[in-house]
Amino acid sequence: MRFPCEIISEPFLARLRSDAAKYLYKKGYSQQSIADLLQVSQPIVSSYLKRKHNTNSEIPEIILREAQQIGTQIGEILDTQGNEGIPQSISIACQSCKKLRQGGGTCYYHKLLNPHLEENCTRCLTSEKLIVLQIDRENIINQLQLIFKNLINTTKYNYLIPEIGLQIVIGTSDMKSQDDIAGFPGRIIKRKTGLPSTEIPIFSTSQTMSKLLLITRKYFPNISGLAGIKTTEWLIEKLQETGISYFEYQGFDKNYENHMIELRENNDFPPINKPFVVVDQGSIGFEAISYVFAEKPNDLTKVFDLLLL
Repeated sequence: MRFPCEIISEPFLARLRSDAAKYLYKKGYSQQSIADLLQVSQPIVSSYLKRKHNTNSEIPEIILREAQQIGTQIGEILDTQGNEGIPQSISIACQSCKKLRQGGGTCYYHKLLNPHLEENCTRCLTSEKLIVLQIDRENIINQLQLIFKNLINTTKYNYLIPEIGLQIVIGTSDMKSQDDIAGFPGRIIKRKTGLPSTEIPIFSTSQTMSKLLLITRKYFPNISGLAGIKTTEWLIEKLQETGISYFEYQGFDKNYENHMIELRENNDFPPINKPFVVVDQGSIGFEAISYVFAEKPNDLTKVFDLLLL
C-alpha cells in the first residue's frame, strides 16, 4: 500500500531541493549557505549537488518536470530574497503539490501503484469537512490572540496572572483529544516591567489544561473555553461585585473529576449558557489557581473585562 504523500516526498521534493541547490551553487553560494537557506544539513546539500537526474520510466515526466521548474524558481527566490523568500517558496511548492494531486502526475502514478483505486479517486484532496475544520481551527487561534490582546490592553492584567503563568485553552466544537485544543505554549508570563510575554497559540499544547477541559466537557458539553487565573481575595470581591457565578473549593484540581460531578449536581448551579468561575484555594506547596469556564471564547474576554474594570 502506497500513499500519495510518498510520491511527493520522493521524487518530487527531493528533486525540487536538488535543483534549487544546484541553482544556488552555480550562483556562487557555499554548501553551508545553501544548507541554511534550504534548512537542511551541509552533507545533504552535498548529496543534492552530486545527484544525477536519471530518467525513471516508472515516474511520470510531469512530476520530474514540475519539480525541476519549481526547484529553479525557488532557487531564484532564495537568491534574491534570502531567508525572507522562504514563506513564498513554501507556498509555491505547496501549490504545485496540490496541482499534481488534482488529476495530475501524482494521481496517475498513484493509480499505477494502487490499481484497486477507483478512476475518480479524490481521497487526498481537501474535502468540505476538512475545509470547515480548517476554518474552525483558524477562528480559535484568532480568538486566543484577541483574548490576549484585550487582556494586555487593560492596566490591571497582572491581577489575573498567577506566578506560574496564565493558561487559556479553547477547543473545537467536537473536541476529543488534546489535538483538538489550542493554547499558548509556555503560558502567558508576567514581567517585572513591560507587557506579559507569550508565544503564538497553537493546537496540541497545554497538556494539563487540555485534560481538564476534556473532563469538563463530559459534564458540561457546552463549555469550550477554560482559563486558569490567580486566586486572591481581590478576585473573590470582584466576583461578588460583578455577579459572576462562582464556587469555592480546596484543592479543586487534585480531585477534578469528582468536583465536576458535584458542580453538575449542584442545585445552585448557574444557567448552562453563562460563564462561571471555580475559586480554588489551593493546597500545600501549590499556588492557588481559579478556573474560568466559558461556553464561547468571547465569554472569557467578557469575564476578564468585568473583573478588570
